[in-house]
Amino acid sequence: MKVPPVFEYVRVDSLNDLYKNVNQYSFPLIISGGTVAVLMLKNRVIRPDAVIDISGIEDLNVLNLDKEKDEVFMGSNIKLYRLKSLLPDDSASELVTKSASTVGDIAIRSVGSVGGNVCLGDPGNDLPVALTAIGAYAVIGSQESIRRVPVSDFYVKPFKNVLKKGEILLGVSYKRLYGYRTSYKKHFLNFLDHYVGIVAALAKVEGKSIKDLRMAAAGEAIGTPVKIDISGFSSVDDAVSIKKKLIDCLNSLPMHDDRFGTIKFKKRILSALMFQAIDEVLGP
Repeated sequence: MKVPPVFEYVRVDSLNDLYKNVNQYSFPLIISGGTVAVLMLKNRVIRPDAVIDISGIEDLNVLNLDKEKDEVFMGSNIKLYRLKSLLPDDSASELVTKSASTVGDIAIRSVGSVGGNVCLGDPGNDLPVALTAIGAYAVIGSQESIRRVPVSDFYVKPFKNVLKKGEILLGVSYKRLYGYRTSYKKHFLNFLDHYVGIVAALAKVEGKSIKDLRMAAAGEAIGTPVKIDISGFSSVDDAVSIKKKLIDCLNSLPMHDDRFGTIKFKKRILSALMFQAIDEVLGP
């Protein structure tokens, strides 16, 4: 039987209590749903001196719409299964919903939270790549201040983010987008239970003119979510040239042979996902 290391369990019900407790420990683990954290504890991958449960903080279980800025804020405690019914009707929210709906199964989505999926930094997590594609921001709070960091800059490396001691992810904010086509693709390795590649894309097309085109990629092939620069194209007839640029982008990404496959295999998977996404967002 797998037994987790000894730690102190603390449940907090307010941000003030959280900030007060989080600074008392040298290595606190903050959980909301704990879908992955509990497994990591049981396998002793992490050895915190305290587990702080924030699931009772109602201030983090909110979705706010700022009509003046036309922005959405998703609190860290929102369960993934709720996003489909909570998020407004716009293209950015559609892509977030698509990514959230592919997380595990309904049991996982019923427990897993926005904050957990974003903070963990697992290369196979879904929300980070969609949030990177739409240009979302991580809203980070501490006892002293609140700061915003682009999700694309939130990860230092797999399973390591920019949160400092005493900080917590309050939630994620993003601008609403309208009139975009969206696509979310990923490739799963059953025998390893991981995603080798994930691609999120969206495009605003009027007639044959491309007004905006965005893409991000993630998965075990890459490690952390990255923006894919495919700007500068003005027509859907440029699809072949866009795909050639995607190959150039792939060749510039750091990859190496490992248990998830060879570099050649990873590039083949990612290029296929990218091409499918481009065809979907630029197609008729």
